[in-house]
Amino acid sequence: MNGIAVTRGKPGSVKCWLVALGLVIGVVLAGTGAERAAAGTNPVLEPGFETVNQWTFISTMDTYSGRRTTAWETEGSRSYEIRYQATSGNLGAGSAELYQENINLTDADAIVFDTQLYGWSLPAETLIASVYIDDAEVWSREVPLSTTVYYNQSFDVSGYTGPHRLTFHLENQEVTSTTPGGRFRFDNVRISYTSESIGLAGQNYEDTVAWITFPAAEPGTIVANPYNNQSETQQFGPAGEALPVATLINYGSAAYIMYFEISAFENDVVESEYYLINDKGDGCADADAINNLVEFDDLIVTGVTVLPGPDNARDLYLKILLSDRAGKTGWSYLTILGEKE
Repeated sequence: MNGIAVTRGKPGSVKCWLVALGLVIGVVLAGTGAERAAAGTNPVLEPGFETVNQWTFISTMDTYSGRRTTAWETEGSRSYEIRYQATSGNLGAGSAELYQENINLTDADAIVFDTQLYGWSLPAETLIASVYIDDAEVWSREVPLSTTVYYNQSFDVSGYTGPHRLTFHLENQEVTSTTPGGRFRFDNVRISYTSESIGLAGQNYEDTVAWITFPAAEPGTIVANPYNNQSETQQFGPAGEALPVATLINYGSAAYIMYFEISAFENDVVESEYYLINDKGDGCADADAINNLVEFDDLIVTGVTVLPGPDNARDLYLKILLSDRAGKTGWSYLTILGEKE
């Protein structure tokens, strides 16, 4: 096969070379961690690590160091880095962490952050980055041997209420030389809330849409006929005949201004993506009408307001331009964000 298939969604039964992974759907207050903190809506203080007065760094060995860095960031001008480097006097197992106490998780749905990991001369499973709520591990990754960025890492905190400790942790196993090392950088810590939600529905404005797939096509071409897990395909036409790939329903009681965050597709299979948000039932003549460019891994300000209830739903149209990479599959995450008017 020489075509490219891309999809976004949650694990499902898909044929051949289609890969279906999680479509993240939820409403959070729009903006970066720092913007939400300034507005009083982010209980994590200093979420962008421009300062670290509310954070505490500790380590078990002098092979670890912790610092703010300008070498990589996704919010503001700095991130935080926990760094490990084996030394001749310390080849044993050890760890270091940065934590903040008394983060109020009442009504919170998830904690989200961005991270960059990089290791050198590391045997397998030697260096593990993780995140804890109190003493419970809620996220972890082995530090890879190449610089790797993971955007919008999320873990569920809906079972927590009241104040809790959030900890970013780096831990190594025993090594046999002084060459192994690695770093765990993280930034833009924010909290999402889904007590009132905007959801993706199908063309009947009722059935839940959990994933969206773009079918295989030749490299370098436009794909404008995605379909959803309800087996509904996007179609063009005048009002009353055009069919979106998904619809946006506000199940809450307040009007929300819509924002998106769409991650870059795996394996660089997509060169660019475009979207169109229409009023319910409006026409969409052809692919050229879908002309709002997506900035991958960035906050997309749509300027569109969705009022409560299915009668005020909006129609979502998508298209992509495939890259020149043949024989590859890839996936992406779409996160729906909203801000009360």
